[in-house]
Amino acid sequence: KPVDSAKQYRVQAGDNLHRICVRLYGDSKLVNSLYELNKAQIGGDMTKLKVGTVLTLPQAPMTTASR
Repeated sequence: KPVDSAKQYRVQAGDNLHRICVRLYGDSKLVNSLYELNKAQIGGDMTKLKVGTVLTLPQAPMTTASR
């Protein structure tokens, strides 16, 4: 199922929330927002992302990353 790249991001191998934020927003300021918005999908440990999980983004990305 395709993701809406303005609102969603599909977790890839090697991703973590910090890396995703830097890739999409240029810095890691939104890490906590991204985690809080996706806590139900991520679970209690923000460092354990499952490949293929679709995350809802707190705001549209500033850059377009391949997904």
